[in-house]
Amino acid sequence: MFFIDPSSYEAEPKLIDSKETEIISSFSVQVPVYIEIIKHTNIKYELNKDIMKLEVDRVLEYPFFYPYSYGFILNTDGNDGDELDALLITERDYSNDIIVNTKIIGGLVMEDESGLDEKIFVVPSDEYDDFNKLTEEKKNKIYSKIYWFFSNYKNEDKDKWSKVHNLMDQETAIELYNKCKQPKLKSTFPSFVAS
Repeated sequence: MFFIDPSSYEAEPKLIDSKETEIISSFSVQVPVYIEIIKHTNIKYELNKDIMKLEVDRVLEYPFFYPYSYGFILNTDGNDGDELDALLITERDYSNDIIVNTKIIGGLVMEDESGLDEKIFVVPSDEYDDFNKLTEEKKNKIYSKIYWFFSNYKNEDKDKWSKVHNLMDQETAIELYNKCKQPKLKSTFPSFVAS
């Protein structure tokens, strides 16, 4: 697995080879992810849990577009008080307001005006093996694109900012998920049962 050196935040991301934290391709944790935002859009939706409808939170200024579909892992409680954020890394097009069965592959730790905010990287469960067959060069291109987006997407917003600290390897991301996992499903999705 490769990490982006957080000290290189102001410059181009520097990729560091870390042999001790290679992805273990034989296992992962399957998690249900609710999609709020489709990939390649600049419209940030959030689920209004009072009425169970997606609402436009804001429109990102040009040239910022979500690189992948984005949402949250059901039945979790992240460090920011909301569900654990998830970025669905795939070239497939998914609509929003759906649940996708995924597997955890890593994540990132960032900070914004509200505090620390972790994001878990997932792939559709049936793409997990294919993702692990990608070359390190291809994975690094994916991670660099994500790093750039979350480092800059609030640049045009007054009184908002963001900073990416580092990427998480798969094991660390799974540990974070396990810490944030709730024993019972939240009332947000009472009819959905995670496996």
